[in-house]
Amino acid sequence: MAWSEVDVSFGKETVVGLLNNERLMVATPEGYSSKTAIKSVSIGGKPHAVTSCVLDARDGVLNIILAMAGNKKEESDDQPNEGRDTS
Repeated sequence: MAWSEVDVSFGKETVVGLLNNERLMVATPEGYSSKTAIKSVSIGGKPHAVTSCVLDARDGVLNIILAMAGNKKEESDDQPNEGRDTS
């Protein structure tokens, strides 16, 4: 998946960021300090939990890893997906 440009909200402030799967890169929001814990962000109006957030002090970019939900597992109907049913 390629990087895509998204609107990211931190409370009342909205900034443009780059998203690639669970990796999010955004400019540091005003008033942010390394002691500030970011637990969730809103991307395109949808809330996402944050797994980790690291400030790159060289260029003032936050590197955020989002908590991604696991894939929904299919429920088994006890029928084979391939081949024939021998019961």
